[in-house]
Amino acid sequence: MKIAWYLKAFALTGRQACFRNNPGRCPGLGASALSGCVGLTYESLVKIMNEKNLLYMEIVLERIAKKNTYTIGRLYLLADGDVKRKALSGKNAGDKRSFEHRFDLKKLSDDSYFCDTLEPTWRNLKGIALKPGEVNARFSRESGKVARKIPGHTAIPEGSYRVLITKSPRFKKWLPYVQGVPGFEGIRIHAGNYPDDTQGCILVGENKLKGMVVNSRIWLHRLMKRIQAAENQGEGIWITII
Repeated sequence: MKIAWYLKAFALTGRQACFRNNPGRCPGLGASALSGCVGLTYESLVKIMNEKNLLYMEIVLERIAKKNTYTIGRLYLLADGDVKRKALSGKNAGDKRSFEHRFDLKKLSDDSYFCDTLEPTWRNLKGIALKPGEVNARFSRESGKVARKIPGHTAIPEGSYRVLITKSPRFKKWLPYVQGVPGFEGIRIHAGNYPDDTQGCILVGENKLKGMVVNSRIWLHRLMKRIQAAENQGEGIWITII
């Protein structure tokens, strides 16, 4: 039986989306994008996605170890044909638009594996049902109860989000920016080694030592090259976190 995973991607309502074509400024972020952007309204982007055969690169982050003070994951890169996407309208006036992503979990294999990830503590931000062994009230893991975010020490909620290459005000360099994360601002994919380096962001590297990733700068450079190669082919970038 084909196994599918459905996730919603939060987008920023009322702001302009970024669509790469010519060098320029990205009005949706208020910052220049590496490959340049032409401003589109969100509704226009949804219409284009539905009517045009656009290509996308899907980054999948599978969280495999939710420890008390950090979260370890595996990063996979999927081709456009591996993922089915559907634009969804909000149920009520003022609701954020969303996307539904669907892919076969069997695609998360050695062939598509890219590197490991490190994030801060996972807390039950969505209030999902947890198994008895997953409950830990000290770290905001209560079954069916929406957890409170602890700034800088909370992993972002599961979902699918657009990824844009923009210049980070904090790091003063071009980095992947995870757009439209509800309740979070300035989420990046960047280099680092320890949980304190994350500040809510996603670190890439190799999880060869307990509670950390190594060779992080090498893997960030490799990921940037893959993203830039996809952008050069006219592909948009998404990250889905499960």
